[in-house]
Amino acid sequence: MTTTITIRKAVSTDAPQIGKIYTDSWKMTYKGIVPSSFLDELNPAISAKKFADDIVSSPKKRFLYVVDIGKTAVGFAMGGPQRENPDEVTGQIHDIYLVSDYQGQGVGRKLLSACAEELSAQGFQKMILYVLEDNPYQRFYESAGGVLESYDGQVEIGGQNFKLSKYAWDLKKP
Repeated sequence: MTTTITIRKAVSTDAPQIGKIYTDSWKMTYKGIVPSSFLDELNPAISAKKFADDIVSSPKKRFLYVVDIGKTAVGFAMGGPQRENPDEVTGQIHDIYLVSDYQGQGVGRKLLSACAEELSAQGFQKMILYVLEDNPYQRFYESAGGVLESYDGQVEIGGQNFKLSKYAWDLKKP
């Protein structure tokens, strides 16, 4: 039996699973990188509320996709116009997370492609994504065609500043 991978727009009933995926992913990915006190405070219910609000009142051009394996949500991605210096050319993936059991199986690449297709359909010519410089999964973005661009941005997490890496994809049709 073949397992079906479905990527679809999130609905409000997805919020609890999205909150759990988000929280679990942060705790796994950033353990030993960001302060443990910050990770300890992450709460799936609080994250679910944030994502439920995003689903219900999502601004124009922003999307939230869920990836299902069979009938189980195993990942999600949110994107839309870039948050910093929005323009008509550049879209951004704001969040992309996948349950660790499904990493390395092509599921994340399909989710990333769905985001690129959505941003391209919205008229964006470039897609960007920011990740912590110490993110152990940067090779994934590079293997999926992301080009590391010069960027000296930072983000504050748990009272500490962390450098960000910026990846970009050209969405222009040849």
